[in-house]
Amino acid sequence: MAYDKFNILNSTAVPLPIENVDTDQIIPAR
Repeated sequence: MAYDKFNILNSTAVPLPIENVDTDQIIPAR
């Protein structure tokens, strides 16, 4: 898998007023 072309990223930037954000709460590990 080569990620050479990564042209467009559609995402929503959400400012979180939390320090040391637990990313597992946002994106659950699989």
